Amino acid sequence: MPRPLRLMRHLDVLALAVALPVFIAGGLSLKGYAVGGGAWLVQKVIAMTLQRRADASRDPRTVVGLLMGGAIARGWLCAGAVLAVGLTDARAGLAATLLVLLLFTMYISIKFVERGASALAPPRDGGDAGAPLADPADDGAATSTRTATGTGATAR
Repeated sequence: MPRPLRLMRHLDVLALAVALPVFIAGGLSLKGYAVGGGAWLVQKVIAMTLQRRADASRDPRTVVGLLMGGAIARGWLCAGAVLAVGLTDARAGLAATLLVLLLFTMYISIKFVERGASALAPPRDGGDAGAPLADPADDGAATSTRTATGTGATAR
């Protein structure tokens, strides 16, 4: 994966750092910032660890279990932290909620961009990116030579 895309994965951490002066200037709860930001960083470390383990596995069930189970557990971790701080201090709970929602929105947006970019990249396994693809719309009357790069011709 190109370096800019690898760096883009961590824009949420940059947003967390930029949010601190905004919280201070806006008079928002620093307790909420600490809890929301702390929960976010913990779940991010967990996500990176599980992703490394999934990348190292050859078993599809293990990969799905690690990634899906991890995603659910990380969501519960953040929700539990926000709920816990909100029950003790409503102002801090609101600040933590807003921060986690901002960071999650950035995270999921980055994942969509990353997924799209990886679909356009050549295969890592050295496969042929220009291999012919099956055309589900082909009724058999035409011969399609469409490839993974979207080039090709149709002959009648």
